[in-house]
Amino acid sequence: NAAIREAQRLVPPVPIFFRNSSAFEEVELGGYALPPDTLCLVNSWGLHRDPVHWDHPQHFRPGRWLEPGFREANRYGSDWFLPYGRGGRACSGAKLAVFSITSELASLLLRARVRITNPFAQEERLFGSVLALNGLRAHIGASS
Repeated sequence: NAAIREAQRLVPPVPIFFRNSSAFEEVELGGYALPPDTLCLVNSWGLHRDPVHWDHPQHFRPGRWLEPGFREANRYGSDWFLPYGRGGRACSGAKLAVFSITSELASLLLRARVRITNPFAQEERLFGSVLALNGLRAHIGASS
């Protein structure tokens, strides 16, 4: 679970999404007054890598999720961890996605040995609103 959360922190399923402020009244966000129905861009990729909140944000460190209180402070949809969005407009399939990822990863690891040849060779690119990785190579062999 820690590895899945850390992977979603570094490569969120939806790294950028849009929301509108209240359609009926001015609201304040970060000290700024937003007129009614203002389109806002939410950069979860940037939030997930912000050194103000994350220690060594560019590193894959699943152990951070095992530190006392860390997982509770950074639950799905929290201020700093929102790979599926937040609130009433968050992804309705988030729980199914996490369940599916967990099941597939467990199934793969039970049957195979996975070795990443060069974890830093990948290149991130934005495809629509989904982040894709290019260049990540893995070898999958029989489990030992």
